[in-house]
Amino acid sequence: MNENALPGALRLTRFLFKRSLVCVLSAALCILALVHPLAAAGAQSETTLSVSPADTAVILTDTRTISLYITGGVNLNAFDVAVRYDPSLVDYESYAFGSYFSNLAQVYLRDDPGYFRLAATQLATPGVSGDGVVLNLVFRGNAPGISPIIIEMADFAVHGGGPLVHASVDHGTMRVHSDPAPLPKQTVSGSFSLQGRADTSSIPVSLGYGQTHWLGPYAGVTVNLPSANLTLTDVVEDSYTLTTAMPRCLNIGAEMGKTLAVSASHTAIAPLILRCGNAVWQEEVGGEWAANNVIDVADISLIGLQYMQSGPDLDGDVNFSGRVDIFDLALAAGNYDLTAETLYADWNP
Repeated sequence: MNENALPGALRLTRFLFKRSLVCVLSAALCILALVHPLAAAGAQSETTLSVSPADTAVILTDTRTISLYITGGVNLNAFDVAVRYDPSLVDYESYAFGSYFSNLAQVYLRDDPGYFRLAATQLATPGVSGDGVVLNLVFRGNAPGISPIIIEMADFAVHGGGPLVHASVDHGTMRVHSDPAPLPKQTVSGSFSLQGRADTSSIPVSLGYGQTHWLGPYAGVTVNLPSANLTLTDVVEDSYTLTTAMPRCLNIGAEMGKTLAVSASHTAIAPLILRCGNAVWQEEVGGEWAANNVIDVADISLIGLQYMQSGPDLDGDVNFSGRVDIFDLALAAGNYDLTAETLYADWNP
């Protein structure tokens, strides 16, 4: 039918319908164009090279093997990796290829104190996908302490060519410590309690790594006794940094440097009463939880927010009564503006 022969109103209706249909189809194509690359990107898994185990330990003068473990590899054929470590604490001894690749040929090796780099490629072998051990590295402990194991480079070549894959990395550590077998050991005890609570149980106390032998940590939890409610057994004689980690209280942090020297003549920790009222006792910093050791308006606010609520998991219940009430508010108000640093300045374990 001739379009011009149609009545004016009908021609206008058909024109508007066609135009609307074009707009709808165009919008649909735009949505598909946006969704498709997003879906493809979501389907891709990131290639990561990790130190495994992430944290390991070795007795002084002994050797320990760590692995470089890849996850999310896709059609890979060769690698170039570099690792840094503290040569004053550990020595690199040797390497061995893992099972991820096969028929490998070494093409580059650099072995300097504190630095190791290796490049290798498969020969006439299909590309590899998935997860597995790329490389095993053997280190020897030569002095007590903790050496970082840092993956400085993690480049992989795709089978058949293409851009290099720069893998993300997860670093690790290696702790070198003395052999504990011949060292003298003691049983350490202490008395810890909480302000505003008669029950003295469930207070976490820890002695960090020994400053000479790097053995530890030694951790325990108090029991409900009026005195000597913490006991740590088989503690090697050494100097340790003491910490506490009681929720809703001001705690002894490692940064405060409270050192306990354990010896045959010194096995008792000085009594300590932890001040409470610290409702916001931890906070997220850089994606990780960190201690908050100050009582301020944030604590008062949380207690007010949870006021008259009951339950075991309310941080506003700073006296651990099972209910947030006027006693919690009074406890926080009485300790307002206190910090652990100033409060425990004169206490030494």
